[in-house]
Amino acid sequence: MVGGRRCAGGARGELTNSAWRRSRLCFPSRAVRGGGGGITGQVINGILWKLRTGVPWRELPERFGLRKSCREHLRRWMADGTVGSDPGGGEVHDDGPPV
Repeated sequence: MVGGRRCAGGARGELTNSAWRRSRLCFPSRAVRGGGGGITGQVINGILWKLRTGVPWRELPERFGLRKSCREHLRRWMADGTVGSDPGGGEVHDDGPPV
């Protein structure tokens, strides 16, 4: 794989595969309860997209996978201190349970 290739064929502003490989150790590897696997670059890119755009979770593009997975990972990381209580550095608008 080319180092600059983006996870899940993503777009500008998303993690590249090489950036994901370097940063994945910063996140807990525990799978979401009832889920089939752990964290992926696709989920991280979904969370980043949501925080960057501020749009409701329901508008998360399909290329990021299940919006529930992205939302639950972010909620859990905020609860356990993996990320700060204001990961976007500003206002985050949400249409679901508080994240």
